[in-house]
Amino acid sequence: MNTTNTFFKPYVGSLYNEGVQGKKVLVLGASFYCSISQCIYHKDCTNENIKDSSPFDDICPYYDVALHNAPSEENGSAYSKFANSIAKSLEINQDRFWDFVSFTNYIQYFLPHWQTYLKNCSDRDAKALIEIIRSLQPDIIFVWGCVINQHIQRSFSKDIKVIENTDGYIWNWQVDDRVITVINTYHPTYPSFNDNGRLSQYVRQVFLK
Repeated sequence: MNTTNTFFKPYVGSLYNEGVQGKKVLVLGASFYCSISQCIYHKDCTNENIKDSSPFDDICPYYDVALHNAPSEENGSAYSKFANSIAKSLEINQDRFWDFVSFTNYIQYFLPHWQTYLKNCSDRDAKALIEIIRSLQPDIIFVWGCVINQHIQRSFSKDIKVIENTDGYIWNWQVDDRVITVINTYHPTYPSFNDNGRLSQYVRQVFLK
């Protein structure tokens, strides 16, 4: 993979090529953040102007692995909530959901706060996503949160077609010679994530068509 812009190495499940309902799926979160303000590198590693954590990749005194491997270490309630919701929508087993998908976050450096703002995004993030797509060749991308889908749509507006009558949930995105289906969701940490059943409706529409 050309990693000119990509810092975080995506997590790729052991059964990714088998896919979910036969479709390769990339789950795209928003950002990683670091709350360890006492770290001597924290101010520079999470600098919102420089936007580059890579100088601290192998020297972070708190992270158990190199920083670029953060996607493989992530877990928590947001991931469980997402997996449970999608598995329920498709009536599949949720226990090994993450074995069948890939995951990374859009923003390519650590933020100093948990919330992601549009100002935190950059052209580098958009270019990194294209590198990841070319490497993993997903059929479907889940995008977590309005901030990230706004930045993607602004960056690639000429290549994206929002599908009518889907409340903005579904796009077709032309990347090189392939058309990828994008499903936009609220971030799983938000109370409105399932959107009164609309998310499940559009997930089934994409996967079961």
